[in-house]
Amino acid sequence: MYFYRLLDCVAEDFPKLRAAVGPAHFHNLVTDYVLRHPSEHPSLRFLGQRLPEFAMAHPLARDFPFLADLARLEWARADVFDALDAVPLSREALAGLPQERAGEARFTLIPAFALLRLDHEVVRFWRAIDENGGGPAAGEPGPGRVKPPARRRTAARVWRKDFIVYHTSLDEEEARCLELAQAGETLGRICQVLAAGRSPAKATGRAGRMIQTWLEDGILAGVAPGNPI
Repeated sequence: MYFYRLLDCVAEDFPKLRAAVGPAHFHNLVTDYVLRHPSEHPSLRFLGQRLPEFAMAHPLARDFPFLADLARLEWARADVFDALDAVPLSREALAGLPQERAGEARFTLIPAFALLRLDHEVVRFWRAIDENGGGPAAGEPGPGRVKPPARRRTAARVWRKDFIVYHTSLDEEEARCLELAQAGETLGRICQVLAAGRSPAKATGRAGRMIQTWLEDGILAGVAPGNPI
């Protein structure tokens, strides 16, 4: 009975993974995982934290090469859900930044945020599973099954706004800009990336639209005028 409690716990954090490989494969994956990585924390909340890494080398990955990427996306969502709260940066606070020092400004991101680099299009696959009602499994024959995700380098961001967790795919440019923001780079450095191959006006417009989206999604926690994070 204890094992089935563990199985249910992992299934709660990885519902799309279970739908993708099917209940039998998922059962075997979790069995192997729990034998290798038994719970070492008083809370079962952390039981699945090593599953994405474990799935990468599991024999099941031969039939489901996207296994680890999908597990990473699901665990990021679970992790973000429990992350600390933070008051998002407001438009008013951003507008109050001294214009002459805007290029030196550095953003901070909310704790409930994750940036993922993936080898498969699992964001699109996630949506397809939802649209298909959670199954049948991608690796099982039958009409209406979800097509496995293509192998292609992609990026995604995961964040929580209020009590809801969201995720979306990113183009390479936005992913790079978010990486720079996470690393504490200045707004001027971010704009340099956006200026490549663009006129100053188009680069400014692209930066404005991107930051506007970050504000609307609530992923920015603050901005510091010229002070390192």
